[in-house]
Amino acid sequence: MNDVLTTKNLKKVIGNQLKINTFVLKVIALAAMLIDHLEGSFPNTFPVVFGWIGRIAIPIFMFCVIQGIMHTSNRRKYLFRLYIGSVVMSVGSFILQLIFSETQFQIADNIFAVFFLLAVLITLAKSKLAMNKKVGIWIGFILIQIVSFLLIKRLQTMSTTYVYLANGLIPNILTCQGSVIFIVLGIFMCVFRSNRVKFTVMYIIFCILMFVSAVFSGFTTQNLFYGNYQWMMIIALPLILSYNGERGKSMKYFFYTFYPLHIWILFIIANLIQRK
Repeated sequence: MNDVLTTKNLKKVIGNQLKINTFVLKVIALAAMLIDHLEGSFPNTFPVVFGWIGRIAIPIFMFCVIQGIMHTSNRRKYLFRLYIGSVVMSVGSFILQLIFSETQFQIADNIFAVFFLLAVLITLAKSKLAMNKKVGIWIGFILIQIVSFLLIKRLQTMSTTYVYLANGLIPNILTCQGSVIFIVLGIFMCVFRSNRVKFTVMYIIFCILMFVSAVFSGFTTQNLFYGNYQWMMIIALPLILSYNGERGKSMKYFFYTFYPLHIWILFIIANLIQRK
């Protein structure tokens, strides 16, 4: 009898240890993101496996953003931080790309814009405003998206650098990083966040669809493992399912700051190496 109780207690302890909070998830995603960007900035130096590891970053960060927007005491401030992150990222990257105008490297990432759009959609959907005000806000959001899309399409005929800037200043669902695909994933993550089984099924189906989409470009090892390997984000699922519902340490400004700084530093280093 004592052996049985001991075994059960041991399983309980192990199970609790495997549970991780939002802070730990963010640290894991941050490390994966850095590894991914090292391979992206220096493809001939770091192995492609770094890119595989990096596929877990966006889903984990997205899950954390959803938890954040759902549990924050002030959604306006949360949205404001994400938007400022998007603006700072786009303006800083725009300036750097003007400085290194002759470079073959381009900064294309601004995940703040994606997370801002997702948070806006969740906030609008969960809003308890009167129906007429809610409809008015939705109409305003849609009109902004239309204007943003037309502006970005116009800028595409001029310069990709200005397109990037516009995407950060007026984030658009159709032209942001990952396009509408990541937005859809985030919405489903939010809808099924309270049901682990449905969440798991949804996430696996999504990854399968990503794999099938990659297959259309060629069912080859080169394509699936060296070209279109976004489907490897399936690796993030066990980590997300290990979430224990707790926030852990905050350090929010560290994560907001680390993202643009590490991209800018890698961009500068890659360009300086290219000039030698």
